[in-house]
Parts: sequence; C-alpha cells; structure tokens
Amino acid sequence: MSSYQSYRQSNAREWTRIKMLIELYGELERTLQRGIESDPAETSALAKHQLRAMKLFVAVLEGINPEHDEVAANIHRLMVFAMGQLGENTPAAWKSAHGIVSELLSAFRGIEQEATDLERSGAIPPLPQQTQYQLSVG
Repeated sequence: MSSYQSYRQSNAREWTRIKMLIELYGELERTLQRGIESDPAETSALAKHQLRAMKLFVAVLEGINPEHDEVAANIHRLMVFAMGQLGENTPAAWKSAHGIVSELLSAFRGIEQEATDLERSGAIPPLPQQTQYQLSVG
C-alpha cells in the first residue's frame, strides 16, 4: 500500500499539514511520471493520467491562499503554470510540469521536520479536527 493510499484510510489526527502536502505532491509527481512514461499511441492511457494529474493539481491549488504571502503566491503561480503545461500535451510540457512539482516536493520534504515541530508547538495551526475527511482526487 502506498503512503498516499494509507493517507486516504488513516485517522485525520495522525496527519500534519506538511505530511498532507508531501503526500499530495508525491502522488502528483508519480502521476506525471506515469504520463511521461506512457506510450503516446495509447491516448486513452495518457488521457487517464492527464485527468488524474488535473484533479491532483486542483486539490493542491485549493489549499493555497495566494494572498497569504509572497511564498504562497509564488507557489500558486508555479502550480498554475505547471497545470497549464498539461494542456499542451507534449512530452516536453509533461516533463516541465514534472520538474516543477518535483522541485516543490523536494523543498517540502526538506522542511518536513521543522514544519511538524512548528505544528506540534502550535506555531502552525493544526488541521481542523473533523470526524471525517474526504480527499476527492481519486
């Protein structure tokens, strides 16, 4: 079971904001990689990866408030650009989108421990406690 699948089945109290971001970006990165590796003649397979990637992009963008600060605005712009690359539907555009997502994922992984510590100390607000979360990107 992938960590993304375990996320979908886990208790919300076990997840931090940074862990959720890493899982979403990781699944998006894997989806883009599958699209890059798919046979161009298999248009239905590529369309499946494209649709999944678009859903994941929307899920990520939903969580970004570009008005919060300059960093959030820049990440939002990068993600909108990367999502737009899929509309070109060329190998170079998919690789461009993958590169952007990979760089952001690497950055989030680099701050994971610090962000977790900040959330546990209360400097970053924890995820709202709900009885149920539903991630609608599948």
